[in-house]
Amino acid sequence: MLPVIQAEVLGQEGKRRKAKILLNSGAQVSLIRNSVAKDLRLKGKDADVTITKVGGEEEEIHTKLYKVSLLSLQNNSVHHITAIGIPSISDNVASVDAGKVSEKLGLEGRKIVRGNGPIDILIGINHAKMHTGETKEAENLVARRSPLGWVVFGATNNSNQDGSSSTGMTLLTNETAEKVLGLVWDHLKDVFTFKVNVELLNSEQAAAVQKIQGKRITKRMILSQIARIFDPLGFAAAFIVKAKIGMQHLWQKGVDWDEQLSVDEHNKWMELFAQMKELNGVTIERCLTPPNAFGNRVLCVFSDASIEAFGTCAYSRWPLGDGTFGVTFIAAKSRVAPLKQLTIPRLELQAAVLATRLGKTIAEESRFQFEKVVYFLDSMIVLASIRSQARSFKTFVSTRIGEIQSNSDPLQWKHIPGEVNVADDVSRGISVQDLTRRWKSGPDFLSHPEEQWPETISAAVEEKEVNTERRKTPVVCTVSTTKEAICCTNISSWRKLVGVTARIQKLGAKVQSKREGSNATGETENHGTLTPNDLYKAEVYWIKQAQKVIGGILKAMSSLTFEFTISVNLSTLADDEDDNNLMLNNRRKKNEYYWSNVKPQIVKDLPDGIDGLPIYVLKKTGNKQTNNQALQDGRRAVQQNGWVIGVLDLPTAKDHTNASMIFVCDKHQAV
Repeated sequence: MLPVIQAEVLGQEGKRRKAKILLNSGAQVSLIRNSVAKDLRLKGKDADVTITKVGGEEEEIHTKLYKVSLLSLQNNSVHHITAIGIPSISDNVASVDAGKVSEKLGLEGRKIVRGNGPIDILIGINHAKMHTGETKEAENLVARRSPLGWVVFGATNNSNQDGSSSTGMTLLTNETAEKVLGLVWDHLKDVFTFKVNVELLNSEQAAAVQKIQGKRITKRMILSQIARIFDPLGFAAAFIVKAKIGMQHLWQKGVDWDEQLSVDEHNKWMELFAQMKELNGVTIERCLTPPNAFGNRVLCVFSDASIEAFGTCAYSRWPLGDGTFGVTFIAAKSRVAPLKQLTIPRLELQAAVLATRLGKTIAEESRFQFEKVVYFLDSMIVLASIRSQARSFKTFVSTRIGEIQSNSDPLQWKHIPGEVNVADDVSRGISVQDLTRRWKSGPDFLSHPEEQWPETISAAVEEKEVNTERRKTPVVCTVSTTKEAICCTNISSWRKLVGVTARIQKLGAKVQSKREGSNATGETENHGTLTPNDLYKAEVYWIKQAQKVIGGILKAMSSLTFEFTISVNLSTLADDEDDNNLMLNNRRKKNEYYWSNVKPQIVKDLPDGIDGLPIYVLKKTGNKQTNNQALQDGRRAVQQNGWVIGVLDLPTAKDHTNASMIFVCDKHQAV
């Protein structure tokens, strides 16, 4: 019985009328029906109000804010409130035998006026003084002397207008609730019950189906029946998921809305509807706190998936006075698997996401605090993924792992065997009779101390399967070539090449000296004039570059197969090296290189890079005196101007004579 009292509302221009007022301390604001405000010609101010509906959905409406004056029918006192105008507040209030109620509470002689019909005004906690006053209690009834008079509320039998007695109170219903389904609260037993009316099983409906559609039902009729089930807590989710899976099968088969089902499909659905009617005998305890409970409570959330659906369910676990633990069902959610087929590990991951959402909602909306939240699953692959970095996975997995880690701590997750995972029921579907078994009371291990819970297996055993969902990082190898500062092909002569090189080297030395804060070269600046030493350094640079190129070619030639063995020795004919490690041959002076006037040999089919260079071949015999003579001849050959840029020794195995191929760059041609 709700705390309803009747009072008189004073309006404009002498208008007044009696109204039924509900004192609801759980409401944040006060409300008045628009029709009542209109009859009293009340003038209000425009206001935009956001209404939060069941399920968290919000709706913004444009209405008016009224100032309302109330006259008590018991003590003639006047009270003023502000109320927001809305179309309706609640269903009709059933009449109560005021005499019996007054007798139970010891209020004989005091007038209790409740009335019946729809509620006209709701007074919320924003007018707190309207909810205070002396109280009396008797059995399950409470009477409070509010400023408007005595108001009675509590548990009592409601007498309907037809004289029948009812102990149930319909919650969260609309105008069609009696015809469809409402969640019914038996306040004497303090339990929720279902009210299912399967019209397809009624005689009149069955006759209509037989007349219009033959003996078979259609997809439209099936969906209409499934949509009538109102289960905000998800207690019947483990059964209803069977209907969801069946509807998805019809979609996959391409069945049209008004197409008759096959005989087999028809029989399956009629059998399911027969089980659905058994929901009327299922009860759910409203109170989450078991008798004799004390201490800190724990929220336990389970998740599981199958190839057809996935879901989650939550239970509260309380320590009891006898040393055991009480487990109470809180809520559950289920989803059918997407039409695009996913792997079982990905469906298990979807179930884990759903579990964290449910656990977060329960923890935030509950009036009491949980000591901790524990999540249970039976997939080692998902557990190993949750304990890894989200960004290391592919987009599908990474997004969901990120949400799981933001809503929960990876250490809150535990692995359990599949046979004790109660969420398996909501992922595959169970019968109505099974709803009152482990689905209602939770798995057995929750009733024992945590030390006796199933042990969590190390997640490392599934690392191989987890790696299949990780990002494949492509290995990219970038090869870059450094361009030379001076391109020889862009300069027309040797003299210009040496001059440009000398100026660049001089500029580099100048920059380095300024960076070091001193004259690194130890020489005075000459304002850009090139000295012979500058030109010599530039000349040496290019000779060394040429020797590097030819040296690589000669090494490649040494790997070829001839009639004699080839070996490379760049210093065979070199008598000495200068300070710059430049290879010399019979050096007379520091800056002079000469060859005797020996005609070069013609060697065909040489590799690129040495083709066209003058080549001199000096042969050595086995006689020491002859070899000395050959050495003197070679020294005389340096009288001709040129640079030695490569030497290749050619030892022969036939006559034990040695030969050297000497590659020379003609100085006159270079200039």
